[in-house]
Amino acid sequence: MARGAAKKRTAAGDRSARAAAMAIGPVGAVLGSLFLRPYADALALPAIARGYLPLSRAWAAGLEAEGSVDRFMAATPWDGKTTGRIERVLAGLDQRKAAHAQANEAWLASFFNGPCEEEHLAAAESRRIAAADRLMAARGAFLPLHLRRRFPGVRFAIADAQEVERRHGLRLESDQAAFAPPAVAPDIERSASFRQGVRSISWLRFPLTLAGATDWVWARAVEPSDSIGAPGPTVVFAHGIALESEMWRGQADPSIFLAPRGMRSIAVEGPFHSRRRLAGTYGGEPVLSQGPLGLLDYFHRHVIEIGLLTAWARKTYGGPVAVAGVSLGALTAQLVATEARHWPAPMRPDVLMLVTTSDAVERVAFESSLSASLGVPEALAQAGWHRDSVARWLPLIEPNGEPVLPADRILMVLGSHDDLTHFTGGLSLVDRWKVPPENLFVRRRGHFTAGLGIAFDRKPLDRLASVLTAAGKQ
Repeated sequence: MARGAAKKRTAAGDRSARAAAMAIGPVGAVLGSLFLRPYADALALPAIARGYLPLSRAWAAGLEAEGSVDRFMAATPWDGKTTGRIERVLAGLDQRKAAHAQANEAWLASFFNGPCEEEHLAAAESRRIAAADRLMAARGAFLPLHLRRRFPGVRFAIADAQEVERRHGLRLESDQAAFAPPAVAPDIERSASFRQGVRSISWLRFPLTLAGATDWVWARAVEPSDSIGAPGPTVVFAHGIALESEMWRGQADPSIFLAPRGMRSIAVEGPFHSRRRLAGTYGGEPVLSQGPLGLLDYFHRHVIEIGLLTAWARKTYGGPVAVAGVSLGALTAQLVATEARHWPAPMRPDVLMLVTTSDAVERVAFESSLSASLGVPEALAQAGWHRDSVARWLPLIEPNGEPVLPADRILMVLGSHDDLTHFTGGLSLVDRWKVPPENLFVRRRGHFTAGLGIAFDRKPLDRLASVLTAAGKQ
């Protein structure tokens, strides 16, 4: 009887965690246009800041604890009570962690050590994503503990000014040094592929060494099944913070909307997310927890990665390449558009699409609704960071100068009620870059619903397809 009740509580917790994750992801199959209104953002923000992210913090601490109650309590605000419950939760988490590792190893062997039949590949992918989903949904097991004593949404470890200077100071010495790609481009390895409906799916991986540190970059590559190997346009897509579609079952990736329009897609897993998650953190947490260093590290890597994947797509698929991004991904993509001036021509995008962006990233850090809910401004101030001290680093986190592509190839989707990246910051970039009216889509939505709305709003994606096709003919 007790065991059955425990299973029901775990299942309910799994559903709660999964629902919270979907609230901040492109889950067009779940939300209808009826809900894409500013009031939905008012509900989503506390669900994320007070629910999903605190559960994610407990989940990350649980993974790091490796079954040790003492280690878990040292990393979270617990006082030694209910240790029996914590012990059971950690044991269940470790089981899911082991199952995911096993499924992922089998997946790697199937896709990168092939050859394998398509049916075998599809089955390996199904097992991998199911195990990943179960691991991610284990956040729900921490819900009873969270309701008893709230977990924080972020474990702050803000780097001081000296550390930031040591890591990134040399990049300020010249425009060319800010986002300099490696002298020799890394080899990008492509996995075996399998067909799923109108799509042919494979994965890309490559090591990238910057400032003496090497990280593996991962991306999902999708082609329309009816045009495999034929020249065609590609969209390199950058996701938002804490969005990890490679880890959740049922989340829509961009290819679902792009492939039917004849566009290939490369969805990059951003630094600190999914396979690139740092030990002891949840996906994207370092961007929030490390202060300016987190953003600087993130943008430095991700901007260059996108440039390298742009060159790969141009060479492999033979058509024009767009770079698109949502939220944090849009802030990354706009840096690609300006820094590409200093790159070889193949790395430069032909088209740019920004969804919920801003040219004032510093304002996002200090004034956004999400930052305020998580206590980011107060944590920055306690660590000695203020707007004056952050200003030195703005050339490395905000778009600097003119984009590498003409204004008629830049598209933007903005929410008029966006108080996270801020609607006015997006409009400022529209004015600076002279984005034409036909390429600007302003919707009466907040930050989250404007991003979700891409799944229901045909006009921005149809316009992207049109502009990208025209770019290929010029």
